[in-house]
Amino acid sequence: MSDIDEKINKLKGEIGQSQTGNDTIQKPDPVEDKKPAETAGPVIPPKLTARQMEEISKQRIRDKKKEYAEMNKKRIRVKFTNIESPGVDVNFNYQGFEYWLHDGEEYNLPTYVVDHLNRLATPKYESVINKSGVPEHKMVGSFNRFSVVPLNMGELTK
Repeated sequence: MSDIDEKINKLKGEIGQSQTGNDTIQKPDPVEDKKPAETAGPVIPPKLTARQMEEISKQRIRDKKKEYAEMNKKRIRVKFTNIESPGVDVNFNYQGFEYWLHDGEEYNLPTYVVDHLNRLATPKYESVINKSGVPEHKMVGSFNRFSVVPLNMGELTK
């Protein structure tokens, strides 16, 4: 039984007693006890201590690390091309891992890194004149910064 369940049960046991323990609080009518749970009002969880909050935070970090480790197992062979600056190497940190990619080289990368690199783009702007004759600077598209192309499409299904 969790700490929260224990505290709730303890509070339920104290419903019939006042804080001094000498007087008895009137219990609600049996008809009122049959109200649906959603009309009874919100359940307020007990306050967590700093230590409990820290433990929850640490557990979330451990869960995220496991998730990234699992995602890192799904890899694919790709060819990296730097469209933005041809011939220039790219060094970046993504999800806690550092990558150094040379333009035109082949790599075995995690699928989430391939997706990330293929989504990176530079916006394309154009000056247009609106209906009232005032020039506006408007985004009309985007240029891909990199191209990360799978070399063997059969590997995608593994």
